[in-house]
Amino acid sequence: MEAVTGARRVDHPERRREKQVLDRLGRIQGQIAGIRRMYEEDRYCIDVLDQVASARKALEATAQVILEDHV
Repeated sequence: MEAVTGARRVDHPERRREKQVLDRLGRIQGQIAGIRRMYEEDRYCIDVLDQVASARKALEATAQVILEDHV
């Protein structure tokens, strides 16, 4: 929720956190699409696996943000 203070809007921390998580998930979605394209194009296995590891780390970081928000 956003509060209105005078003429300016103030973001609440939970809204910023929600946007942060959604932005991260959008980037991860793009990474996964890229991995799929790489695999379909028969790219070098190690390159594909590097991208899989990168996406996994991004998911873990996102999970950490969600967990911190929960606790």
